[in-house]
Amino acid sequence: CLFFEVVASSCSITSLDVYDNMLGRDGAKQLAEALQHLTQLVHLELGCNHITDEGAQHLAPVLFTMTVLQHLGLNNNNLAHASPEVVAALQRSTRMRSLHLGRNRIGDQDMSATVAGLVSLSCLTSLDLGANRCAHATAFIL
Repeated sequence: CLFFEVVASSCSITSLDVYDNMLGRDGAKQLAEALQHLTQLVHLELGCNHITDEGAQHLAPVLFTMTVLQHLGLNNNNLAHASPEVVAALQRSTRMRSLHLGRNRIGDQDMSATVAGLVSLSCLTSLDLGANRCAHATAFIL
């Protein structure tokens, strides 16, 4: 896809917003390959793209290398079990300030693991976990 080729060749990009482009699993995989070249990325918005757990598994290793990332938006996707993996990948980012995982399909067990992983994100000032599939009791873990 030409879009991913352009992204991969633009090493100076610091903000990338691909909100609502129906990337899906395959698009997330292609995007992950392109993101490897964006070492200065600070803002990444991937909301509303039908990214599944499998797509997030392609993104997680790349997120692990993005140490200057400050914002990650993955709201309104189809994440259920991959959210703890995504949060674990972000633990090298010492600047992460905003994480949006709301409106996915994250259940109780995965939400607990996700929240446990947030402890290392000490600079986090904005967190969206709303409208997932967890019981009210899980919210008290925060």
